[in-house]
Amino acid sequence: YFQYKTRGVELSADMRCYVLEEFLFQGLLLNQAQKDSIEVSDGEVKMQLESRLLMYVKQMGGEEALEKYFNKTIPEIKKQLKGIVRDEILTNKMQQQITAEAKISPAEVKEFFKSIPKDSLPIIESEIELSEIVMYPEISEEQKEKAIKKLERYKERVLKEGDDFATLAMMYSEDPGSAKLGGDLGLIRRSEVVPEFAEAAFSLKKKGDISPVIKTDFGYHIIQLLEQKGESVNVRHILITPKIPISVKISVKKRLSEITDSVRAGNISFSEAVKKYSEDQSSKNLNGKLVNYRTGNTKFTISELSPETEIEIRNLRIGEISSAFESIDTKGKSVIKFIVLNSKTKSHTADLKTDYQKISNIALERKKEQIINNWIQEKQKTTFVSIDNSYQNCKFRFKDWTKKNK
Repeated sequence: YFQYKTRGVELSADMRCYVLEEFLFQGLLLNQAQKDSIEVSDGEVKMQLESRLLMYVKQMGGEEALEKYFNKTIPEIKKQLKGIVRDEILTNKMQQQITAEAKISPAEVKEFFKSIPKDSLPIIESEIELSEIVMYPEISEEQKEKAIKKLERYKERVLKEGDDFATLAMMYSEDPGSAKLGGDLGLIRRSEVVPEFAEAAFSLKKKGDISPVIKTDFGYHIIQLLEQKGESVNVRHILITPKIPISVKISVKKRLSEITDSVRAGNISFSEAVKKYSEDQSSKNLNGKLVNYRTGNTKFTISELSPETEIEIRNLRIGEISSAFESIDTKGKSVIKFIVLNSKTKSHTADLKTDYQKISNIALERKKEQIINNWIQEKQKTTFVSIDNSYQNCKFRFKDWTKKNK
């Protein structure tokens, strides 16, 4: 209800009944998940929890507004949400298990498409495919030393001057996900973090211990142990990413612009330039092609692109090369790159021939929805459900929720 409200959705008198029925459905799933001993890792909960908090902060217009709304601090909100998030992951896994064997045949796809009124056919967004050549501006030893000295000073302030590690993390850490939570990463396992971080975190012996400064692909860190629990540890960290001087970025951009000109002039093919110059291994191994990690394929909608990339492709034609520009990679590192627009489709009404896979996916989701509906109706027959009297007049989509109370 809170989520709908913060999105500005006009709330009808029946909205609370709708939300309640969603919880009733989740209750059935959670009950079955517990019976089937489905497990959820602490890492899964941590990732979802941080994402949820960031979404709430954005919706409410800042941390202070969120804390005021809940009348709780961010750590208190996090503690309150942790169990809710764990249950949601469990119910999602249970739902996936129920529909795991669902398949859709070509005949079913065609029948589904025919059943959609012409004026209700979905609109397929424009999609693009891109390739890139990436260079990483080199960080000077001076900047690395500055980052290390900052972290050593923060460690000294905690151990010798009594400063609070969490407060320092909120003030100075450059990890956007954990800084707002005082650097708290929650319970983590070795496999959930990069090896250098895992080695330092799991070497800490007692609560309050702080690691030496360590280096990872993300930058430099100090880590504080909060708790050891089996094969997991709960830690805070402060991340400092060394700053790259503007002069270095300008130099890299100039070098990349020269490569761009050579490709445009035909002095070197794009494929050869990727092999020779690109420093991003993930795209380099695919001849420069970008992969959409949300879908696993190479197609992106405009909304899935970074703001910098969106600006660069606006005026590009198929096969054209952008100018060199600065962006941020998936690890938060500053990069200089140029891109090639490989393909671009126009936004259009769904067509069975050109959009078969998308229509097939929609049809499969509808089939899964029906499987879930049938499952709910069967479980209602064997599950006792007690609903507060103030909700007895709700017009539920599945009528048998209240059957046991009559």
